[in-house]
Amino acid sequence: MLTMLAAVAQLERDVIDEQMKENKLARWRDGRTIVGTLPFGHRWNKGKQRIEVVPKEARMLRRVISLYLDQGKSFNDIAIQLTEEGVRFKKARLSSAVISYMLKNPIYYGHYVVNQIKYKNKNRTKEKKPNEEHITLKVPHPIISKTLWDQIQKKTQFNKVKGKRITIAREYFLRDVLICGECGAVIKPRHGNRRKDGTKPRYYSCFWRGTSEKQLRVHHMTRCHLPYINAEELERYI
Repeated sequence: MLTMLAAVAQLERDVIDEQMKENKLARWRDGRTIVGTLPFGHRWNKGKQRIEVVPKEARMLRRVISLYLDQGKSFNDIAIQLTEEGVRFKKARLSSAVISYMLKNPIYYGHYVVNQIKYKNKNRTKEKKPNEEHITLKVPHPIISKTLWDQIQKKTQFNKVKGKRITIAREYFLRDVLICGECGAVIKPRHGNRRKDGTKPRYYSCFWRGTSEKQLRVHHMTRCHLPYINAEELERYI
């Protein structure tokens, strides 16, 4: 009898949780509430039930855009400059990834789509929900125009394609498989200087060993002392 009563009580709790979830989702779809945290430059006005622009953060965003488009600075350059100035974006430590996410977010021209990603045990996954479950929220006063946002995406795509022109000719089958035993970073493929016969020696190295000084500064890291490892020997050993 006690087991049955406990089962009924659990079922009742599950039903209540599901109803609360559906109610919250309905209010989210209607734009009467916000789930989670809004991107940099925005806040939720609970009284007026609408998304508003934070003027100070909007000015900072426009400055980032100017550094990227007008001055031609890279994501790393921007992150380093603003970090040295003591600038913080919400609670995130400034990095090239943070700058990239900001400049690619369509909320800044007024297009804000949420409820796109599936979560498992409260952890974000890489799996997307069906389009019919996506929720588009209204952003009354966009920080930038759609035209300016398109310019940013065009330059980002150009830089991405430009970077891919520097390709690794031979396949590294251990790429992103091994972990550095010194610092825990991912092991990456590297090419040495071209030999007299036209070939290039192949190596594997810790990401924090072979990266640039700029990357180390952005992520507040020190260079790993794991040496470069000959690719042929390592692959033969594996």
